[in-house]
Amino acid sequence: MTSVYALVDPLDGTPRYVGITAGTIDERLRRHLKRARAGSSLYVSCWLRGLIASGALPSAVELERVGDDEASAAEREWIGYLRFVGASLTNLTEGGIAVPMNAAIAAKISVTRRR
Repeated sequence: MTSVYALVDPLDGTPRYVGITAGTIDERLRRHLKRARAGSSLYVSCWLRGLIASGALPSAVELERVGDDEASAAEREWIGYLRFVGASLTNLTEGGIAVPMNAAIAAKISVTRRR
């Protein structure tokens, strides 16, 4: 089984990131925080560093538990739904299997962040 989870902003209670994990949600949150503290440039890590600097930490909540073969589709559905209802997610993709970053993808992300 795989958990679809959200990282929730402690300041306003809104979901800011959706992911999947085969482990525990607490373990996954710790890995997100470790990556952020290590200086990762991922958008979710930048958001987390801002929270950490202000003395706050996100909560991690399970949205759904699904079979491993359904995890990517469930993640995409949650990201789509939360964006539809107005959540300002830090996810850079629509979910599912991550696409390896290359220079062309990085340039496209950079342009969208400047808008």
